[in-house]
Amino acid sequence: MKAEILSSLKENITTLLRSELNGVKEEVISSVVVLCADLDSVKQTAGMEHSLSTCSGDITTLQTTVHKLSKDVAGLQEKCVDLEGVACTRSAFNEVKNILRGQKGTRFGMFYPARLRITHNGTKKEFQDPAEAMAYVRANMTQTG
Repeated sequence: MKAEILSSLKENITTLLRSELNGVKEEVISSVVVLCADLDSVKQTAGMEHSLSTCSGDITTLQTTVHKLSKDVAGLQEKCVDLEGVACTRSAFNEVKNILRGQKGTRFGMFYPARLRITHNGTKKEFQDPAEAMAYVRANMTQTG
């Protein structure tokens, strides 16, 4: 049941993050379209000397804004991929944590981004690899049922 809840939470968080990122992406795309339209308008008036000198600062500002917004979209997409990866890596420790829940004299906790710390009879061990954590648990602890 806990695995179902964790799976459901993971799906909900992933869906929420994707939804939020898609919303931000749509806003950025809309802004880029508006900025491109503004940039086209500025290019049409560039033939006039007076307008050219006035608009050159605007064009630079628009180009800077487009560049910044493009970087923001790329950064948000990377964060989404990173968060999904972290969630998957953290959930890979679930089997080990389920075994540890029944152990006397044992404490454990997850640390960001995906490290499991086990304290067993006063000895602390940290793991980034779920397989190594499972091997340690099987070698040093008995399963209670």
